[in-house]
Amino acid sequence: MVSEMRELTRMTVFLDTMTLLHYEWIDQIDWLSLLGVQQVVLVIAPVIFRELDKHKESHPKKRIKTRASSAIQKLFDLLQNGKGKSIRNDVTMLFLKSEPSLSYEQDGLDFKWNDDRLLAHVLEHMAECPDEPVMIVSHDSSVLAKAMLRGISTLDLPKELLLPVELDELEKQNQELERENQKLKNRIPKIGICFDNGKKHTNINMLASSNLLQSAVEKRMASITEEFAPISPYSAMGITQTDMVSSHNSRLQQFFKEYETYLKENLEFWHRVALVQIVLRNTGNTPANDLDVILAVPDSVIAAYDSKTLPRLASKPKPPKARGMFGYDSDMFASLSVNSPNVQMVRAIRELNDSSTSNVERPIFYTESLIEVHYHIKRVKHNLDVPLGRLYLEFASVEAADSFSIACQVTVGNVPDEINTKLNVRVEKVADIPLLEQAEA
Repeated sequence: MVSEMRELTRMTVFLDTMTLLHYEWIDQIDWLSLLGVQQVVLVIAPVIFRELDKHKESHPKKRIKTRASSAIQKLFDLLQNGKGKSIRNDVTMLFLKSEPSLSYEQDGLDFKWNDDRLLAHVLEHMAECPDEPVMIVSHDSSVLAKAMLRGISTLDLPKELLLPVELDELEKQNQELERENQKLKNRIPKIGICFDNGKKHTNINMLASSNLLQSAVEKRMASITEEFAPISPYSAMGITQTDMVSSHNSRLQQFFKEYETYLKENLEFWHRVALVQIVLRNTGNTPANDLDVILAVPDSVIAAYDSKTLPRLASKPKPPKARGMFGYDSDMFASLSVNSPNVQMVRAIRELNDSSTSNVERPIFYTESLIEVHYHIKRVKHNLDVPLGRLYLEFASVEAADSFSIACQVTVGNVPDEINTKLNVRVEKVADIPLLEQAEA
């Protein structure tokens, strides 16, 4: 735009309030070089005094109040001392005395808006002096946009001319408070809750129909009876062992019955149970202390368990062993060492570990209306995850299992706000799935 003005000799420039408040004073700006002309007339409209006076009286920032007061005084000095004719070589000032007589509605302007009053002055001058180049200088994007829409040349002064930001005492105090507030925020743990996949959603495959379980039982039993067939009463050496074989085959039939009972009971239970594993995550810079977690499951869930409260189901039976000529089998020899000191020591260590005080206390299950699971966690170190353990959710039937949400409420001793969120479980019904006969280790 400046290159287009190089051949112009004179330009009228309307100044807005923002230019007077945020840039070097007008007599310090090289207007001729900036605009590429030989003469410049700087125009101050009446609305400028009105806006400066408003900023002087009521602006919330002290430095703006001071700048507005200084600008009014400098403009008054130019008027009083007759310096308005020339503020520097070939740069003069013009103070308008009255509001424009232009019809505001005709140009889409509103007299109530100070920006529109300034634009009305410019449009009126353009109408009276159509051959004289006119420009509006502003640091207000609203003024610049309105001017461009009406074909008025615009200029936002270079950033190099901006006044340095000098904070007043209140602003300095606010900045210091903000820094202190940020420090305090950094000392507050940032606790999140998610599944063990690190997300707030997880997918579970479950059988589509209970009928599939009966079919699975029949196939498994066919495989078992084929694997453990009855034995012949004759040994490889031709020795008859009728009583021993009869006893073995009788025990084998009992084993088949027990195994079928075991299959039906376990398959029916485990295939209407959804296993979820939930994790507390601290992404802050400070450990979280004294945490309470409440998980509320939907009413389609009829029971909830942890690893130690699972119902006692039929144990997997062991098949009988065919005994040799002396009436012993390998399992009998192995059983002789069951109560050895080493085995007793392993059991003692296991019991100690199970009963030792843990960071995550055993959950408490409430079943008055909706099922709630309550956890208490002593501490979650920063940048670490704490698993809450396996949570087993039982549905009334395979068919009743459907996608659901778990409402989560987390309160932390050293965090002021309660955390409320939801974890979503998507249940996908399938026709084939690995059979679950017992809880995973």
